[in-house]
Amino acid sequence: MGHISLWAERTIKISFYLLFFITPFIFNPGNSELFELPKMYFIFFCTIIILTTWLTRSVLTGTFIFKGTFLDIPLLLFFGSQLIAAYFSIDQHTSIFGYYSRVNGGLLSLTSYLLLYWAYVSNMEIRDTKNAIRYLLSSAVLISVWGILEHFGVSPSCYLLKGELDANCWVQDVQARVFATLGQPNWIAAFLVAVFPLTLAEVWNLIQKRNYTLLHRSVYFYSCFLIFIAIVFTKSRSGFLGLGAAIAVYLYFLLPQKLVFRLSYLLIILIAGIFFWRYNFADCFDLNPNQLTTSAGTESCKIRAIVWKGAIDVWKNNPVFGTGPETFAYSYYNYRPVEHNNTSEWELLYNKAHNEYLNYAANTGSFGLITYLLLITSALFYMFNNLKFEIYNLNSNLKLKIALFAGYTSILVTNFFGFSTAVVNLLFFLFPAMAVSLTQQTTEYKQHWLCWKKVLFLIFVLCSLFYVLLQITMYYLADLQYAKADKYGKKGLYQEAAKEMKNALFMRSNEPIYYNELAEPTSFLAVSQHELGQTSASLDLAKLAIDSSAVAVQISPYNINFLKNQSLVFARLSLIDPVYINQAIPPLETAAKLAPTDPKIHYNLGVLYERKGEKQKAELMFKKALDLKPDYQDSKEAIQKLQIK
Repeated sequence: MGHISLWAERTIKISFYLLFFITPFIFNPGNSELFELPKMYFIFFCTIIILTTWLTRSVLTGTFIFKGTFLDIPLLLFFGSQLIAAYFSIDQHTSIFGYYSRVNGGLLSLTSYLLLYWAYVSNMEIRDTKNAIRYLLSSAVLISVWGILEHFGVSPSCYLLKGELDANCWVQDVQARVFATLGQPNWIAAFLVAVFPLTLAEVWNLIQKRNYTLLHRSVYFYSCFLIFIAIVFTKSRSGFLGLGAAIAVYLYFLLPQKLVFRLSYLLIILIAGIFFWRYNFADCFDLNPNQLTTSAGTESCKIRAIVWKGAIDVWKNNPVFGTGPETFAYSYYNYRPVEHNNTSEWELLYNKAHNEYLNYAANTGSFGLITYLLLITSALFYMFNNLKFEIYNLNSNLKLKIALFAGYTSILVTNFFGFSTAVVNLLFFLFPAMAVSLTQQTTEYKQHWLCWKKVLFLIFVLCSLFYVLLQITMYYLADLQYAKADKYGKKGLYQEAAKEMKNALFMRSNEPIYYNELAEPTSFLAVSQHELGQTSASLDLAKLAIDSSAVAVQISPYNINFLKNQSLVFARLSLIDPVYINQAIPPLETAAKLAPTDPKIHYNLGVLYERKGEKQKAELMFKKALDLKPDYQDSKEAIQKLQIK
């Protein structure tokens, strides 16, 4: 049994190493979302493996291996706030599983992060943490090289996707702003900025010690340089601000301990921050309609300011528990500022507030925001307090603690201008865990013989976790089927699309987006069968389309896209029977109530009223759309046509 316990211990460590090294690289064009979704599923897989081996090790040692920490209560309070918010959520399915294309942010992902935190502090020692940091640094350096190559028009991603070593496989101009395997420039910047202080710690180590080889010194100096260059190539303002914060925090601990030095330094940082804000962010809050849209599109920070305004309104109207974790994509529509219609991205869906703090405020209310801030404050206090007592003993562990503190601070800054991705959230929860492990003493656990009760318990645990792993695997495979169906549907291959969607539903029968997607090809097939004279088959397919759409709306009644699609399905089926046009209107009327400032919904509602022969209502909707968006050309033309008639 001793070798089994040793195997379990090693498996935990290797799994954490893989989490840090592999997660940033993962992307899969076979998924419905290339970057975040496969990363999150990999985190789920690793969490289950770590949890399984952790419990196995505990059973074999005869005691539950758990080390309490200063952050336990803040973590539990934060998790409790998310549970309560999910209970009162406007969409419990989304709150539990996360917004589909993100996954990160739902209760399932949060549970995973918390388990990883406690597994880390309970099983990883000082030496293991140093190894984990090396794996993380190695990953960051390779990602940086990936991004630098993209800047010069040589994207490894394009080679993997299309077999061509260029940068033409992306819609975005990846040479102008690199993102490597992270998905967006701001996302890679947030990751690299958080890791950058760890390279500074290694460089600081090299400066103080003389027993390193030239190769060793070169590796860390070039690593620091490569990560910095990659951050520059992202052109991410939030990344630059986060980098400035990380370096400022790091240098603070290098200064002499005299108060005059510290105060002077803080004053310099404050002045620099004011100038940076003045020349980079001050114009973001000028929401003059005439200045929002330019030939190059609306400035991203101005769009962000509009979204923040909407998020604050969501919070004001749901002040205690919010609308539910990860429901911003639904609640934002209800309070979407009219100014959003004057931007170049007025038709896009925003599923995040692009400010992690406002995101929690809108989704989980004041209770969720307060517990989130309490967690952050507790983590900062714990890490800073450890530094304060060890500052005169400049050992390598202290340098790593300073680096973790600086990296954690950078996450707080970049999260203010964006939101946590899978990789950044992993660091958000595990940087404090690393700091804890660097202060803990090594604990030895003795092996005990197993009685039959422990054997049965171990079998039960292993079977339960195997079932969870199987479910996660099925969910992942279902997404692959969903992605195939979506591609078939866009090509007009509706038979194949419907088949793939049925396969996806077989693997995951509770996912509303699959029902919504199934309604699309089956409605097209119903029309085509009607045109071929296959009345019975047409009616069966029409019923399947209607029922599928109804299930999607029933599970997620506040999902505007589901309501739009339900209306579209009925409108399409009106080619079979004109009576269906009457059923196409109520879903859009509901959508108009949930999204009162969306001009496109009002315009489409006007189109349906016109088809039904209710011209007065149609004209009213077209004018409403035009009021919401004065430059809405479709509404102008629709009104002119009605007046001619």
